Amino acid sequence: MKHDTFATTDDQQTILRNLNDSAVLLGRTTVDIGGFLSELSSQCHGQTQALTALRSGSASVVDASDQMQDSLAQVLDTAQDTLQAVERSMEVLAGNAQQSTALADWVRAVHDEGTAMETMLAGIRKSNDQIGSIASQVTSLR
Repeated sequence: MKHDTFATTDDQQTILRNLNDSAVLLGRTTVDIGGFLSELSSQCHGQTQALTALRSGSASVVDASDQMQDSLAQVLDTAQDTLQAVERSMEVLAGNAQQSTALADWVRAVHDEGTAMETMLAGIRKSNDQIGSIASQVTSLR
């Protein structure tokens, strides 16, 4: 700003008043800006803390997810082992079923032969009874 050496005292006072008013306005604006920056800094600090907590929580979620994935892999392995065991059991049961059918067929054959033997023995008994009756009759005739 240019300094006028021929200015009157009233003009100088007006200039000083204007400078004073401008300085006061600049001071208030500086204080307002300082308050705004302080509030902004406080909010940034709060957001930083929130982001730090979020990062920590995210790490916990990742860890839990990894553990869950490991557990699922173990469950899958166990399920596959169980499936293989069931398949082997089914093969054994199928073999046992064939053997059981063969055994049942053999038992039926033995039973059928036993029935045939009973019929034959009943015929032999009947023949023996008849022979005994004839022998009694022949003996009594003598």
